[in-house]
Amino acid sequence: MAFEMATGECLFDPQPGKYFSRDDGRTPSVLISLTEVSQSLYLGVCVFCLFCVFFFFSLPPDHVARIIELLGRIPPRIAFSWNKSTKFFSRPGALLRISRLSPCSLQAVLVDRYRWRRQEAAPLASFLLAALRYAPEHRATAAQCLQHAWLHNP
Repeated sequence: MAFEMATGECLFDPQPGKYFSRDDGRTPSVLISLTEVSQSLYLGVCVFCLFCVFFFFSLPPDHVARIIELLGRIPPRIAFSWNKSTKFFSRPGALLRISRLSPCSLQAVLVDRYRWRRQEAAPLASFLLAALRYAPEHRATAAQCLQHAWLHNP
């Protein structure tokens, strides 16, 4: 949500491909209000965990590919713990229907696509990447997110 507020676009916006449409497998959109997010932060619930609850119910293949391009390969223990993993991954962990990925750092996306200055992009990228780590035990907690420098810069 922070990325969308800062750029006006979705972070992992799927694109149509040869074997799927932009909306393949999508569930009806779920809106989370800023009040709900602030209450969750207050209660100590990770915003990414709320995001995961809605996000991972049903994904188009390109959505998964965009996540991997930005965050890196999904660790097998996490990828294969998902009950729909066989729809997306082969046993070695490669995507089934998408063969070519274009890895890119979040900071590069902000600088290249959105024309942010590097010194502005770095704090937002740091904030988001800490909250978007795959493994919950490595992901920033809500309290840690609230203390991040990006939220405290004027």
